[in-house]
Amino acid sequence: MTETIAIMFIFFVLVLFGLLFFFQFQKASLKEEKQELLASRAMDTTLKALFMPELQCTNGLAEQEINCFEVAKLNNAEVIQDSIDEYYFDMLSFARITIQEIYPDEESWEIYDKPKDEYTQIEPTYFVVALRDDLSGKKSGFEPYKYGYMKVEVYS
Repeated sequence: MTETIAIMFIFFVLVLFGLLFFFQFQKASLKEEKQELLASRAMDTTLKALFMPELQCTNGLAEQEINCFEVAKLNNAEVIQDSIDEYYFDMLSFARITIQEIYPDEESWEIYDKPKDEYTQIEPTYFVVALRDDLSGKKSGFEPYKYGYMKVEVYS
């Protein structure tokens, strides 16, 4: 009788250890999947922001230049901030988008900022862009292009 009870006790302890191992493995797997989904959402938001016609450079034929933002449009981007709860939230969700000029000057524009009330993690992505400033280029006689990067931070 005591041998049977001891064997049953050992069996249930082994089952308990197996369940604990399984649940820890599932927990780690879910955390990794959540991280991958956040990174995927960050890349999607970056691509949507990169191809916003409201900010992109255009040439005389109304064709958009790739990876280029116009400084005049960035200076007047408060329309995007005013429309956060309407159109842009459906497209960009909870995120912060800033454009940082790094050459020749250092200037920054915050294009979109809708933080989540209680967030656990921020996933930043960076993308190098050209900034075209037609006004300063015409005044100085140099090329109107500046260089910078777009930083997109997505809240989870």
